[in-house]
Amino acid sequence: MTKILTCYLKDVDTFNGRFKWLWKEKSTLRKKKEEFLETLRTHFKQQQSAIHKVFPKKRMEMLDYVIYNLVATGIQAIHSKTLMKKFNVSKSTVSRFVRSLKATPFMIVARYIKEDTTGAHPDSYVFILKSHKNFHHICDEIFFAHDTTGVQTLQQEEMTTPVTRPVTHPESTENVDTPSLEADKSPDAFINLDLPVNHINNHLMSVSQSLAYIKGVPKKVNQVYAGKYGHQLQDFYARIQNAAKAVKRDTEIEIEKEQVHEIAYTSIVGLDKYVHEANQQGNPLSLRDMCRLIYQIAKNQFYEST
Repeated sequence: MTKILTCYLKDVDTFNGRFKWLWKEKSTLRKKKEEFLETLRTHFKQQQSAIHKVFPKKRMEMLDYVIYNLVATGIQAIHSKTLMKKFNVSKSTVSRFVRSLKATPFMIVARYIKEDTTGAHPDSYVFILKSHKNFHHICDEIFFAHDTTGVQTLQQEEMTTPVTRPVTHPESTENVDTPSLEADKSPDAFINLDLPVNHINNHLMSVSQSLAYIKGVPKKVNQVYAGKYGHQLQDFYARIQNAAKAVKRDTEIEIEKEQVHEIAYTSIVGLDKYVHEANQQGNPLSLRDMCRLIYQIAKNQFYEST
């Protein structure tokens, strides 16, 4: 089962907005891009392959473009349609490019959950460069992950983010107001390519409390939120089931298991937005608060569906 983790585009924009000055350093960006591509060439050579075989023709052009963006701040959000239009390629070509990039030990590839709660969107990506000096800040400020325990499995995991606007070109990055953050204008804001892979992996954060499958929780909820909430999902689902029983008792209408599972997912999507806003404001919700909130959200949704 693929675990999916979440972040929000506005956090990516806020983070990148602090480093807008970097886009003026075109010669440095090109140099850092070439250094990273050389690292990739060495990696594939050690694998008895070659970069032009893994990224042939148009995919190499896409790689050049994405890496140029990534070496600046360490994170980039982009829609597959942007790549399709810019490089005149098919959706399947973009998908193959992303799979090849994610298979390297240097990258985390994220996806997003649409804000209309329809689930993980397959056509937008957030690329995170593990070797970038901003990596810890990205984990902390965008994914709200502060633990730095082992995360080798994240190399193969997908993450998701509600993207509403892709970063399509370095010069078009929006300048976001971030009064609580100061722009880092030191050379150290750029990528560090000198760290060995083992050192990087040893310092990857654990974005999830647990990557284990949470028993007794619907599959879709597990796929999207097990990484973020871990066994708290069992508490949430128990409250959702209580809400279903309360509505059934009040309305005398039968509630099917499939309906409970669907409302469980949409309720947790709603809860996650409250959790995110509370974290942004520096007032994280307690488990008790979240349980009370999820019960009320679910109860309202059951009433609306009857």
